Formats: sequence, structure tokens, C-alpha cells
Amino acid sequence: MQKAIIIIILFSELLFTGCKKDSNQTNPPATPPAFQSYIKFKVDNVPVECNAQISASYLPLIPDTSIWIAGASNIADIRLQVSGNQQLLTTGTYTFNSAKWHSGTIWTKSPGAVRYVAGMDLFLRNYSGSGYVTITEISAQYVKGTFEFITGIDIPTNTFKTVTNGEFYVKRNN
Repeated sequence: MQKAIIIIILFSELLFTGCKKDSNQTNPPATPPAFQSYIKFKVDNVPVECNAQISASYLPLIPDTSIWIAGASNIADIRLQVSGNQQLLTTGTYTFNSAKWHSGTIWTKSPGAVRYVAGMDLFLRNYSGSGYVTITEISAQYVKGTFEFITGIDIPTNTFKTVTNGEFYVKRNN
């Protein structure tokens, strides 16, 4: 009887050790999290976070000489434009002035839709307001940075907008 029990124990031991997990087996690599673009800022001290239509576009033939960063929210839409004036964009601060094609544009949603511009206005071909965009990182995949600006006065409403604490991290497309 003891021999039968010993044989059963040995047989069971062999059976279960054959099922042991192979320690050399590797797990597939974890999927990296999806890239999450964002644009955040304050308009007249009201926090805004763009949650739609976030993009960083450029001229396809010369992709690193100009970039347009845009986003939409339920409070305001924004577009930033930075131009290297036929030079490649690099990290650094791009200050709005009348000799450069840098700008920030805000479209408010309520009350009424009003367009406010700081820097060079491509539609009206004039310069107003002041501000800057700072690019802290730029690659073929994304652009990251900060911005602040004060728009020119909108004549019909006799108002302007102050944009502060702006930051963006946007996947480049085109």
C-alpha cells in the first residue's frame, strides 16, 4: 500500500511539474498610450481647454518654416501662427511685431462671435496688439510651447482680449 501511495505521489509530481509555466516566455510589450494633444489658456482670466479640432499644420513643401496651431472649445477657438520667414523654425520665442508674420487669433463664442487678433492680421493686412509664442520642443511628430498675447481692439464692440497662461503640445499633421 505504501508503494502505491509513493508511486501515485511521484506520478502526480511529474504530472504537475510538466505544467509549470516557462520562465523564458516573454510578454508582449505594453501598448504605449495614445498621443494626447492639448491647448490650454485663459481668456480674460477664464480658463479654456480646447477639446476639438486640435492641429498643428504646416506648408507641405517647406514643413519647418511656418506652423499654424489651432484648437476649438465651447468658450473660444484659437489659432497661433509662427513663421520662420523662410528660415527653419527652432526652439525659441517668436515675438509678435509688424515685420513678422506671427499672430494669435481668438474667436469668442458668446455673447456673439467676435474675432480678436494680436500680431499680423493676414485678412486685414495690419498689425495690432502684442504677444509671443515660445516653442520649447519641435520635432517631425509634435510641437510644444507656451504663449501669451493681448489683442487689438475690436472696433464694433470696442473691446480687446487678454490671453495668458497659454500652453500647447500638439501632434503635427499634414
